[in-house]
This record gives sequence, C-alpha cells and structure tokens, in this order.
Amino acid sequence: RADAEAARAEAADAAAALAAAKDKNAAGSGKTGDDAASLVAELREQLAAAQREASAASARASASDAALEEKNAESEAFMAEMEAIGAAYEEAASENARLMERLAERDESSTKALAEKNQAQMAARRLRDECAGMQAAVAHERGAAQAATTRAQQIEAAAREQSDELARAIEEKEDVSRRMEEQTKTLTQLRDTSESRREALENAERRAETLVSVAKEDAKRVAEAERALAKCEETCAGLRRRCEKLAKHGGSADEYKEEIDAYKSMLRCSVCNDRPKGVVITRCFHMFCNDCIATRLENRDRKCPGCGLMFSASDVKSIFF
Repeated sequence: RADAEAARAEAADAAAALAAAKDKNAAGSGKTGDDAASLVAELREQLAAAQREASAASARASASDAALEEKNAESEAFMAEMEAIGAAYEEAASENARLMERLAERDESSTKALAEKNQAQMAARRLRDECAGMQAAVAHERGAAQAATTRAQQIEAAAREQSDELARAIEEKEDVSRRMEEQTKTLTQLRDTSESRREALENAERRAETLVSVAKEDAKRVAEAERALAKCEETCAGLRRRCEKLAKHGGSADEYKEEIDAYKSMLRCSVCNDRPKGVVITRCFHMFCNDCIATRLENRDRKCPGCGLMFSASDVKSIFF
C-alpha cells in the first residue's frame, strides 16, 4: 500500500512536469528558431523522460494496485481468518465461561458437600453427645427412680406413722376440745364468779364505809343480842323448870302439846318451817336456819327474810341452844 501511494505520487509529479514542459513550449514559441529548437528538444527530452517516468510510475502504480489488491485480498483473508479466530475465541471464551461456571458450580457443590459433610459430622457428634447425655440422664433417672421408690416407701411408712399420729392427735384434740369446753365452762363460771366477786367487792367497798360508822352500833346490837340470848336461855331454863314442875303436878296432854308446839314454832326457821334456827343476823337480830341463810348467800339474795335489811356473810353468827 505504501509503494502504491509512492507510485501515484511519482505519476502526479510526472504529469505536473509534463504540464510544465507544455507551458514552457507554449511560452517559448515566440523565441528564435535555434533557441526554440534547442528548447523544444530539451523539452521533448524532458517530456519523454517525464512520459517514461509517468509510464514507469503508472506501471509501478499498476503493480502497486495489483499488490494492493493482493494485499487487500490477503487482508480480507486475514480479517476473515481473524474473524474466524475471533469467533473461535469468543466460542472458546463462552465455552471457557461455561466451563468456569461448571467449575464454580462444582466448586460450590463441593463446598456445599463439604459444608454438609461438616454439618453431618457435627450433627453426628451432637447426636453422639446427646446419646451419651441421654444414657447418663437415663442412668440418673433410673437412680432417681430407685431413690424415689425408696423415698416413696419411706414416705408411705412416714404417712402411716403420720396417720397413726393424726388419729392420736384427733383423739387428743377431742380430749383437748372436751377439756377446753370444760375449761370454757369453768372460765365462764369463774368469769361469772369474778363478776359477782367484783360486784361483791364493790358492794363491800360501799359497805365498808357504812361498816365503819355502824361498827359501834353493831357492837351494841351484838351486846343486845347476847343479852337477848341470855334472856332466851333464861326463858328456856324457866320453861324447862316449868315443864318439870308441870310434869310433877300433872296436867292435860293437850295443854302440853300446844305449849310444846308453840315452843317448837319459836325454835323452827320461819323460812322453811322445817329446820331449827341456828344463825342470827346481827344487823337485825332475826334468827333462821343455817341452810336457808347459806342458800341466800350463795344466790346473792342478801336481804333478811324477816325485814328485808341487807346483810353480808360477816353479819351471820351461829347460835346454840
């Protein structure tokens, strides 16, 4: 291709030289004949030389064109070969890519297989460990079951003992309940007694003030009671003497009976009309039997049955006939 271009350049130069020669020939037509002849000869020589050069350049250009065509053909063949090689290369590249993809897939499959293998090994180890743990747990549970069985037997024995103790405790509870009821009753009675004693204490405190003032009067009354008792004793003695006298001198049985009944009514308690008089209330000097006054003291009915005057246990004195 470079030779063809050089040949074309030489042909252009030759054409330019030929044109220049023609111009010189035209310009030199007005000169003398010798100069013109020599100039024409020179120009013809130059023209011939230029024509030769142009012919050579044309030949070279033709050769260059032929060579260029050959080179173009070679270039086209080379380009076709290059295209075929490119296509083959692309095919090889695509095949290589497919092979790489397959290789990557195989590598991925291999990696996945290795990972799965490792996971399977780890799972197998875990299963072995779990199996060992389960065996240990089973052994432990068996021991625990045996211990639980032993414990259950002990608990059953203890339960039986507890049942016996519970039965005894229930019996004791019933006894305690009965005792508590009795104690509750006793406590109630004691509470009532305490209340009565509290009331008695209050009454005693109230009476204490009056007892101080009436102590002298009581002393006088006691002295009068003693005198009355002495008088009664004298009367009884006189009655005994009279009875003896009547027994000596005689008399009717009815008279004796009436007099004896009168004496008996005087000696009997006016409350029950059964038992003989045995105590005297020093606050009013009325006489009654010991049982009736004791009953009134227990029932807290501390009023004289004869006159209704209040009295206390310290006001009650025994008398003897």
